[in-house]
Amino acid sequence: MVPRMLPIFLTLALLVPLTCGSKPVLAQPPKIEAESPSMFSKLNPMNWSAPKMPTMKFPTVSQRKPVPKSKEPGFWSSVGTSTRSAWNKTTDFLNPFDDQPKKKKSESFFSKLTKPAEKPRPVSTVGDFLQQPHPY
Repeated sequence: MVPRMLPIFLTLALLVPLTCGSKPVLAQPPKIEAESPSMFSKLNPMNWSAPKMPTMKFPTVSQRKPVPKSKEPGFWSSVGTSTRSAWNKTTDFLNPFDDQPKKKKSESFFSKLTKPAEKPRPVSTVGDFLQQPHPY
């Protein structure tokens, strides 16, 4: 036995008989009290109830504040324009001498329908003849 453990054993030998007493401790069945609900009564579906829902106060018309709409473009349109401008800057940097004139706005579908037909140009050369629209 290690000398350091001797005081621990002595204290235990003195305290154990004092706390336990001289009576032998026997296992006893649990006491059932009729007044208190048992642990299993909560599992019985007949004792269940619907959960309580929290109450909510909905805002009335006077409490609502109108949300002002911003005049700035939306998120997706700003993403599209920033991406387009980045691509245009990249192509301008890579091709500095390839400046193309800006496109004219195309006519709308309905303005093309209502516009009178163009008069055919007179054919004077072979190139003009070959550039005519084909019937098929």
